[in-house]
Amino acid sequence: MFFDRVCVNQLARQRVIACLIVFFVAIGVRSCYLEDNSFWLSGNAVDNQYKVSIASGMPAHYRNDAQLLEQREVRRFLTGPAPPNDANVIMHPPGYPVLTACISLIFDTSDATMRIIHLLLTSCTAVVAVLVVSELSSIGIATIAGLLIALSPQLANYSLMLRPDNLVPLPMMLSLYFIALGLRRSGARYLAVAGVCIGLACWLRADVLLFAPFLALFIVPFIFGRGTRLRYSLVLLAATTLTILPITIRNYVVFRHFIPLSLGSGVTFVQGIAEYDEEHRFNLPVTDFQTMQLESKAHNRSDYAHDLFNPDGVRREKWRLEQGLEVVRSHPLWFAGIMLQRVVSMLRFERVPLVSARPPVTRNLPDSVENTNLHPSNLEHSFRVPGGDAEPAQLVSNDELDIREASDYVLTVPIRVEQGSTTIYVVDTKTGETIASTGALVPLEDTSEQPVAVVRLPFASGRTDRIQLRVEIGGRNDRRILQMGRIEVLLLGTSTRQWTQLLRVPISLCQRIFTTAFMVPVLIMGVGLLLFARQRSLILWCAIPAYYLTSHAFFHTEYRMVLSLHHSYLILCATAIGFASKVRIRTWTSRYRV
Repeated sequence: MFFDRVCVNQLARQRVIACLIVFFVAIGVRSCYLEDNSFWLSGNAVDNQYKVSIASGMPAHYRNDAQLLEQREVRRFLTGPAPPNDANVIMHPPGYPVLTACISLIFDTSDATMRIIHLLLTSCTAVVAVLVVSELSSIGIATIAGLLIALSPQLANYSLMLRPDNLVPLPMMLSLYFIALGLRRSGARYLAVAGVCIGLACWLRADVLLFAPFLALFIVPFIFGRGTRLRYSLVLLAATTLTILPITIRNYVVFRHFIPLSLGSGVTFVQGIAEYDEEHRFNLPVTDFQTMQLESKAHNRSDYAHDLFNPDGVRREKWRLEQGLEVVRSHPLWFAGIMLQRVVSMLRFERVPLVSARPPVTRNLPDSVENTNLHPSNLEHSFRVPGGDAEPAQLVSNDELDIREASDYVLTVPIRVEQGSTTIYVVDTKTGETIASTGALVPLEDTSEQPVAVVRLPFASGRTDRIQLRVEIGGRNDRRILQMGRIEVLLLGTSTRQWTQLLRVPISLCQRIFTTAFMVPVLIMGVGLLLFARQRSLILWCAIPAYYLTSHAFFHTEYRMVLSLHHSYLILCATAIGFASKVRIRTWTSRYRV
């Protein structure tokens, strides 16, 4: 008994140490991204209204809903301004506005404050991953899993986004943790808490709605004994249902329709089909703006052209689903091919900027940088990239610019993004290393003619004395059109905070492995090792990937929507890395003894 207690205390101490290490690494990496993107997050980087994928602030509908709660207008928060005609209030679940309003009781809810809270919560997700893995595997593999999640450039980059998407992995991972506790300690109460966690995830994003039924049907029966399978599955479903029941009741009372969580699946369904319809056979919209215009013409209602969910939001959403289902029924094999492409795309690790090895630009930029190329007629370069390839096109400028080492600069260039998304990179001519990059610049959807904007990109030169510009244009089909003007570079002064390179260089080097070419083979190896060892933990760790790969293959999917998927990927990768490390250590030990 004494030795058992000593072992338990030692394991608990190891878990605490591992959790602390992972948490501080996660905070450090995310703080580096926050510092690297501080200029973009300030909203001063683009002198116009192009949307920036990561650096944009909290969407207006979340902010407005949260302000209603802060002002104690609970009735309007629940029903919207003009129910049931105006269904904008149920275009998303109410969890994120409720969270924002609760935070406002203690702190201000400015974008800066909310971003820090997002960084803390996403760092906690890495800690929960350590707890999940340590319940069913060794503390070493658990630590590796936590460090992979903490260092991941994809997850750290998206932690800056003020949307509920990057918060969903926390309750999802907590649900797996409590299921693991139920597996180890045999208690229905753990499954009940897991169901509540899934319900809380549903309050943030509606696409988690079927996760509890998925676990009850395909996961719980395979990891628990015969006498407890049915009871545990029912407890899990009941807890999730009770957690989301207030939203369902609100929707039925206000809109007289059974809507479990929110609207929006119809929009993503038809737009996801149109995204792959290269020949435009089905006449389905790709953007929200096109959706409203199409519905206005189809129903002969001019008031439909201004809002997706007002008027007749529920009826229009049903019509969108019917339009999409009609295409699926008439072209099942074609749609199955689309689903397969989406599954493959969800296996990829998105290319995002790594933590900069150079110190951030701390000098204040001028309020405005003179640039005489603002008129559309003065845009010197026009690019139209042929479509048909999902991979972004790489365009490298032939012009090289000489700069001074250890100095801060700001690069300015006028652009007009007509179609597709554009990312601008400053590249070291000698080494090819990326010095700085913008977020993805996306055209406005509610205008026929895109505006001209001046992009301002600050960067520290470090040891670089010559740079050139690289432009990456993404988008499908023929929707890749970009115009650019003359590039100008302004010297701000000598760089400061050079000491931060001691932390940034190791982080940047570690992040180089987070690519599809490296991580996917490691992921497959991890799954194979668990299969070979017949570990029940494989079933639990594959629960989130299996759910997302099957359910999200039907709809338009963006990387931010499947962040939970990549947390599980990295846990599986940690298994392979941990096994390889043990083999290597044993090899070294045997050689030393010889």
